[in-house]
Amino acid sequence: MSATAPPLTAEGLTQRLRGRTVLRGCTFALTGGTTALLGPDGAGKTVLLRTLAGITPPVAGRVWLNGGEAARPSHLLREVAYVPQFPGVHPRRSVRGHQERTARWHRVAGPRGAAEEAAERMGLARWLHVAAGHLGPVQRHRLALAEAWVRRPRVVLLDEPTADLDPEERAAFWGELAALPAEAAVVTTHLFDEVAAHCRSALVLQGGRVRFCGAVADLAAAADGCAFLLPSGTACPPGGLVVGTVPGGVEVLASVPLAAPLRAPGPLDGYLRVLGVTAAAAGGVPSPAPAEVAAAGGAGDRGVTAGTRNGAIVAEGHETPARAAAPAVGDDDARQPALSPAPGAAPSPAPSPAPSPAPSPGPSPAPSPAPSPAPSPAPSPAPSPAPSPAPSPAPSPAPSPAPSPAPSPAP
Repeated sequence: MSATAPPLTAEGLTQRLRGRTVLRGCTFALTGGTTALLGPDGAGKTVLLRTLAGITPPVAGRVWLNGGEAARPSHLLREVAYVPQFPGVHPRRSVRGHQERTARWHRVAGPRGAAEEAAERMGLARWLHVAAGHLGPVQRHRLALAEAWVRRPRVVLLDEPTADLDPEERAAFWGELAALPAEAAVVTTHLFDEVAAHCRSALVLQGGRVRFCGAVADLAAAADGCAFLLPSGTACPPGGLVVGTVPGGVEVLASVPLAAPLRAPGPLDGYLRVLGVTAAAAGGVPSPAPAEVAAAGGAGDRGVTAGTRNGAIVAEGHETPARAAAPAVGDDDARQPALSPAPGAAPSPAPSPAPSPAPSPGPSPAPSPAPSPAPSPAPSPAPSPAPSPAPSPAPSPAPSPAPSPAPSPAP
């Protein structure tokens, strides 16, 4: 075993999850110190961590520790500690009980003393006798770190440990991570200020493939010549991607030269360039350049959250669907009107005027029966009594001249 060998090396790691290939031939070597694991949601970061920890053996590929022989999953479970984003705890077991159990499981000498030392290191001394179910999110993360400290692993893998922490708690976490007796640590994060301040190297995943593995400085250098600084109040030209603001200016990333001074790129600039994220001049939609990303990552892969400002793309974070769903909806909407003008649909509006004749009976003197259109014919016979010329014969009693003779006998 070489003293200069990297703490962990992976070659051709391939992993499947629920019938879908999530990791595709990942090859890299982790150096000492802290490595930032970066990538859009759905890139396979959590699956990679669980594979490196031996929790889910790979479908293909191998993992080495310190340049030795390929490690078996059982060996990785002993030598690599995995801390999930939401660490699970036994709600009725005390903090001390958790750490002592971990120490015994990994055959640590003096489990009670090791548990107390780990609690002291991680700021849990006052919580030793508290049931883990009563701990808040911050204390649970510290408990998970304390359990990793008790194990004395070679490599520690942490999945978004600072996602739910405030700035003060984040600062405390990085101090606690530095106290872990491990040769290397891998931390997934979406906070690039943490990457620049606390990480020595970076590993970028996209669509289950390794896009970059190297020093953080080299990641930033990937955006050399593409990072510009626009004066405040200047509209970002089409094709520019706003990645941040500074006093007196706006930081822009562009794949074409802009009429603005260049600036020193940072890890976020290099990350976007490595993923191939650009701002389209027409439409203003950022899209990953590699065509195989969509096929490899599936619909869940996401690139960069961006909005449109003055015809330019404004990055709000670094998570957005790689394939916009809006066009698909628009296509469906376009097909709907295409069917409406069809001949079958055109007559449908015609029947609506057809009821207009119904009002025609309306003018009939008996509008009261109008509620039921059928009775409308009934009113038509009502006029037939109008031929009440029959009453005209009633005047026929005009032959009342018969009474005229009656007076004749009176004389």
